[in-house]
Amino acid sequence: MNIKKASRRNVKVLSLPGRDAWMLVSKESLGSKTISFGEVHIKPGEYTNPPHAHLDFEEVIYVERGMAEIWIEGQPEQLRRGEAVLIPTNAKHAIRNIGRSKLVLLCALPCPDRAKGHVNYEGYEIPQWTKVV
Repeated sequence: MNIKKASRRNVKVLSLPGRDAWMLVSKESLGSKTISFGEVHIKPGEYTNPPHAHLDFEEVIYVERGMAEIWIEGQPEQLRRGEAVLIPTNAKHAIRNIGRSKLVLLCALPCPDRAKGHVNYEGYEIPQWTKVV
């Protein structure tokens, strides 16, 4: 058996609005059939824009470093290092860095392709954030 591994050095960076992401485990990176796992970096004051949802699966986000505010279907909640949150299927969500240093998140999805069932809500603004950012 060949053990497959990946790091930020050998997977393509996804420069997405408000963040950079590395899908360390995915269909593309390691040939995963049922799961994906990634690392996301968000600069201070930035947020994942536009809000989005995953139509067919839940997502888990874990704060590795920094402080975040997550917004899920109109409800904001602060997240600190060492905390995780479950985002329900089809829930409109976004996450913002509310700290002074880079926010580092770890994200797990029960599918090998994060783009599957991914819906962006273009033009949707989170009122609490647009006043601040």
